[in-house]
Amino acid sequence: MRLKIAVPVVLAGLLLAALGVAQTTFWAPASTMTATTATDVQKAPVTIVDAGLRPDDLEKLDVTIEGEGDFVVAMGRADDVEAWVGKAANIRLTGVSEGEIEATFTEGEKSVPDPRGSDLWVSEETASGKVVQSWVDPAPGEWSLLIAADGKSPAPTSVSVSWPNDETTPFAIPLIVVGALVAVFGMALAFTSKRGGGRRATAAGSRSARRNGRSGASVYRGSGRRNSMAVPAVRLSLISAVLAGLVATGAPATQAVSTSSEDSGPSKIETTPALLDSQLARILESVATAVSEADAARDPKMLEGRLGGAAEQLRSANYEVQAKAPDEEPLVPVAAKPVLTQMITTKQDWPRTVVAVTQGEKNEVPQALVLTQKDPRSNYQLVSATQMLPGTTFPKVPAGGVGVEPQDKGAAEGLKSSPEAALETLAKTLTASKSKADDGIAENTFVDDVIGSQTATVKSDQSKFADIKFTHKVDPERTHSLKTGDGGAIVFGYLNNTYASSPKGPGDTLKPKGVVEQLLGKKETEKSIDVRYGQSVMMYIPPAGSDSPIQIIGAAQALLSAKLK
Repeated sequence: MRLKIAVPVVLAGLLLAALGVAQTTFWAPASTMTATTATDVQKAPVTIVDAGLRPDDLEKLDVTIEGEGDFVVAMGRADDVEAWVGKAANIRLTGVSEGEIEATFTEGEKSVPDPRGSDLWVSEETASGKVVQSWVDPAPGEWSLLIAADGKSPAPTSVSVSWPNDETTPFAIPLIVVGALVAVFGMALAFTSKRGGGRRATAAGSRSARRNGRSGASVYRGSGRRNSMAVPAVRLSLISAVLAGLVATGAPATQAVSTSSEDSGPSKIETTPALLDSQLARILESVATAVSEADAARDPKMLEGRLGGAAEQLRSANYEVQAKAPDEEPLVPVAAKPVLTQMITTKQDWPRTVVAVTQGEKNEVPQALVLTQKDPRSNYQLVSATQMLPGTTFPKVPAGGVGVEPQDKGAAEGLKSSPEAALETLAKTLTASKSKADDGIAENTFVDDVIGSQTATVKSDQSKFADIKFTHKVDPERTHSLKTGDGGAIVFGYLNNTYASSPKGPGDTLKPKGVVEQLLGKKETEKSIDVRYGQSVMMYIPPAGSDSPIQIIGAAQALLSAKLK
């Protein structure tokens, strides 16, 4: 009887194990999932692989792009990509449905600028014909891919994506284990039926016969049927319980992983800087290279694109002055690294402002570099390069990974003074050539040097024959301000400084010296002379209620021109 039961038990075990093996081999789900775009997608100058195409819980998405000729694939923050595309016609790949990538077409402008080299991109790759990219988000937030040819030709739309298949076979291992146990049990059942059954029956029958006076065979048949049926039934029930337990332990594990995947995902950081450190490093390197090459050639045209505002004016003027006056010293080099500290705005619209403090090998003191980006399709330009004054420290900045907010240059709320008012106070102090304790500005070497030079000029022998006047005026269009980590503000301003001298009376002559003489080409003149300087200043304004005064922590001055009137 046991042998009859053992055979189907073994077969059942083998069947269960075979089912488990099948689920891990030829019945196993594909290791990767793939989706592609349709062949009839409309054409546009830009294709956007939307952030929604890549789920938050997916660490990596492989993207294959095919197109005719050369094209570029760039990654940027989703909002930045949107801003760069603007009103241009585009194809947007938004999601996957039944193995096909969903694509939508938006009408708009038929061309865009070539996106290569934009400061908005965290990375970009130029390809020809075909490229495979592993899309991994470089930081928290939403990221998109932008695909374009040259901005005029249609962008590639043949895109396929693949990702690991998270479909599992939770019953495979339990089936294999339980199947093996059942098969082993069946074989053990068959083995014991051949070896031990007769001897136990004979012994039991003899003892029962002596006690009950009945034949051993009769007792054997009765007790044998009860034992042979009860034992396998108990063991089978135990196996069923084990199977149920193993299956039960498999299912919740899959469910727990699924729930974790849905809940996990990068949380949106409201203080995310507009640039990653890698972007800032690349931008600074590009700026420093442009300045270095222009300095070597003394060619202001080579500054176009990477310099603007006060920085471009001072450097271009310095080239012109050096060409006429060899004694004029060049401006200090612009260093891209090392970056001592940085302030990156969190502002998502434009213009954007970034500050980096660097000190290269050729710079005696650190310099604060101010870069601005006027719109999404423009690159950052260096608009101010200011050397820090001896004994000063840069204001407190937020901890790493947190951006800063812009400060309205006309607003004084929360500050001891508005940035514009602080610059106006500085201009009045310099024009009057008197530093007063009640002007709210701490003593500093820049003010002392300027006032000292002006005072010495007024008291010189030249003043016997000339009327001398100094003026300092703020250029409000070149004021930039950011909030600091302690509630104050750092301000970068620009002042136009004019040194005007004119003969006091008929027959009086002016005798220019040094670089001014070289620029005018005259050793003396009866005409008036205007000498113009540009002054970049960096100020720190403490928060309201602070006992500290406004501090001048950096400055740079350059001779712009000298002209006869």
